[in-house]
Parts: sequence; C-alpha cells; structure tokens
Amino acid sequence: MAASSGKRSAQIVFSLVGFGCNQAFLFLMLFLGPNRALGMGSFSVELADALCALLFMVAAFALYPRLFHRDGALLRKRNLVIALVALMMAGAALQGVCRVLLPDVMALAIVACALMAVPCAWLLCAWGAMMSRESVSRFVPEVFLGSALAGAICLAASVLPDAGGALVMMMCAAGNGFYLAKLDGGQDDSAGAPEVVAATTDPDALKLGSRILAGTAAYGLALGASQALSTAPGQAATPGLSFSFLIFVLYCIGALQLFGRNPLFSGVSILPKVDPSQTRPDEGPLDGAYRLALVVMAAGFLAIPVLSGTSMPGEAVVLAGYLAMEVVLVSLFMVMGSLSGANAGLAFARGFFFLFLGEALGVCLASWLQWVSIEPAMAAGVSAVAGVVALCAYLFLFTDRDLSALSVVVSRKDGFDRRVERMIEAFSLSKRESEILPFVLRGRTGERIASELFISKNTVDTHIRRIYAKCDVHNRQELIDLSESFKS
Repeated sequence: MAASSGKRSAQIVFSLVGFGCNQAFLFLMLFLGPNRALGMGSFSVELADALCALLFMVAAFALYPRLFHRDGALLRKRNLVIALVALMMAGAALQGVCRVLLPDVMALAIVACALMAVPCAWLLCAWGAMMSRESVSRFVPEVFLGSALAGAICLAASVLPDAGGALVMMMCAAGNGFYLAKLDGGQDDSAGAPEVVAATTDPDALKLGSRILAGTAAYGLALGASQALSTAPGQAATPGLSFSFLIFVLYCIGALQLFGRNPLFSGVSILPKVDPSQTRPDEGPLDGAYRLALVVMAAGFLAIPVLSGTSMPGEAVVLAGYLAMEVVLVSLFMVMGSLSGANAGLAFARGFFFLFLGEALGVCLASWLQWVSIEPAMAAGVSAVAGVVALCAYLFLFTDRDLSALSVVVSRKDGFDRRVERMIEAFSLSKRESEILPFVLRGRTGERIASELFISKNTVDTHIRRIYAKCDVHNRQELIDLSESFKS
C-alpha cells in the first residue's frame, strides 16, 4: 500500500509539472513577443505571429480525430512524443532567431509557428486524455495547480528579453515531453496502476455540448478583438503581460479554495476538507471557478477606458480572465469527455477548435476595423461590445446552470470512481484489470467490454476471473456487493 501511495504521489507530480509546462508553452507562444503585422496590400493583419499559431492549432485540432482515432493511443508512443517535442523546441528556437536577428522575415516566423503550434495542440489533447483517467475530484485540482505553475513560469519569462523567452519555451517543451513520457511509461501492469474508469453516458450532459461550444467560441472572439485593438505594430503583442500572468496565478490559487474535498496525495490535503453534509447536491468543482473567471474578465472590460495609458491596461486584466476561462475549459472538456463516453482528447480537440477559431476571428475582425480607419472612441466602443459578447455567452450560451447540471452527474460518477480506485489499491489489480473492473461493476457484458477496450472476449473473461480471485469472490453480484463496502 505504501509503495502504491508513493507511486501515486509521483504520478501527481509528473502531471502537475508536465501539464504546467504544456500550458506555459501555449501561453508564451500566443502572447509573448512583439506585434508584427502581416501586410496584404493596403490591408494588414495585426498579431500575425499569434494569428498564424491560432490557425495552425485550429487545423491540428481538426485533424486530430482522423490521425489519432478515438483513444489517442498513438500520441502516447514515446518516439512520437519525442518527435513532437523536438519540433516544438526547433520552432521556439527559430522564433527566437526571427525576433532577435530577422524581425522582417515573416516567412520564417510562419514556419516557426507551424513547428510549435501543431505539436502543442496534439500534446494538449494527449494531456487531456491522460489526466482524465483519474476521478474529477483529483484531476481538476491538478489542472489548476499545473496552470498556476504555468502562470509563474510565464511571469518569469515575460520580463526576459526575446532570446530568454525562447529559451524558456524550449525548456517548457522539453519538460512537457519528458513528463508525458514518464507518466505514461510508468503505467505498466504493476499494482496500483491508474484506472481508466468506464464512462457514464448521460443524455442531459450531452445536450449541453453545442451551447458550451458556442459560448467557448464567443469568449475567444471577445479576447481576440480586445487583444488586437490594444496594441500597434512594433509594440508588445500583449501590453501589461506580466500583470496578466500575476493576476492569473492569483486566480488559480483563489479558485483552488472552491473545491478539493479529497487529498491529492495520500494522507496529505493541500486544501481544507469540506463536510459533505454542508454542501448542496448541485454544487460542482467548476461552478465557482467559472464565475470567478468571468468576474475577472468583466472587470478587465470595464477597466479598459479607465486604465488606458497606464502600465497595467484593462486589456491585461481581460487576458488574465481569458487565461482563467481557458483553465476552466480544460477541466470542463475533461469532464465532458468522461461523461459522454468519448476520449477526453476528442473533447479537447473539439472544444479548443472552437475557442481558438473564435480568437482568430476576433483578431481578424479587429484588424479589419483598424483598416477602415476606426476612431479611438469607436475602438473603446468595440471593446465594450466584446465585453457584451462575453456577457451574452455567459447568460445565454455557456451558462452557470450548465455547470450545475453537470455537477449532479459528476458527483455521482466521482463517488463511483473513488470506490473503484480504492478497490484497485486494496486488491493490487493490474492496469488491464483496473480498466475492466468499472465495466464489470456497471454490469457490462464481456462482449461489450471487449468492444470498448478493443480486445478479445477471451482476454476479458481471463481478466475477470483474475479479478474475482484477487477479490475473493465467485461471481459478478458478489463483486458488486463487495464494492458497496468501499463507499465513503
């Protein structure tokens, strides 16, 4: 048991640091550096580097289902991970060279964006699929802690010169791949391997998908327009970037206080425990975090005219709110993937496709408005409209009620996940036995389990017999009755 707990603690550290490196690389790729305009005759596109990265990521997310199929297993091949990380590091180095030595060679900058954005998108999906194997009460705090680490890394990188920022990005890419390979490579058939819990397809949860995706696109549109209107070519792509990351880190710390009923590490809780009797059944791990992110974003939109010309423009606060929203969406896409029965990597690909497409459209819209000689007063009005778009997304599309509805399903599933996890640890089940156990407890037939896990029915039957032997039971009903004793 002690060995299992130690292994579990190591895996949490790998998740936190590796996912944090992935997030830091993504943030620095999109927001660090100068605003370079891409001229197209009399028309020029603002934030050309960020726009190219966004478009390449949109294409990568669109290709994900075709290239990596349902379970994304190919992305967990160590050689492929190494290749993708090498591309990211090469792209970061090339981008640093472009910014320092060849600032006017846009073609090289576009190549650098492609080298960074496509692998980063696919590895983000890989992290989603990896971390969502755990229970919601564990992977949500991991996401916020990893994102806080990412914010701290970006805060340090934002005060460095361009060459220093490129070096930090290369280190983040290396850390991303190292911990992803380390985490997945450690998941052999030994005792205590993390489980892949069978998903609970919930029709009510699935109905929320299209509205959430529309709201996600609206948030991206609002951020892209606001960001492009806040800067001019030659200036920093994101004025007040250090303030954005500082506020973001504070947000992650504050959001962590809203959930965390179970300790991440065995016997060690980083947050005060919550008495279940004092909580409502519709309270979930993301409701408060979502509201808090929207408050930060709305405060930024309101502060744009007030803080104009200061060292911390209102757009910096808007960006902090957007980063906070991105963390909520990371957690949400993991939850949606788990509840819908789909691999979370697919949920990531679909969700971030709409988020980054919306942001790219926002940048293009703002560039067009500046091309038609938009007046400063109208620019402030456009920023206000962007704020209204974000507010409408919250009120009519991706609403607080959606998360509350999901919370009921999540609470039910999370209790089941914890029960399965305790059985895995108590009876030292192997990785494959850990995958099959939740299906058995839910009454799935051998044929259904075989089709879900892409293995033969004979293999399933063999593992089920081993589960019975380890748990000292003789049939499925006895196993289900035994699982009841592992309830909280």
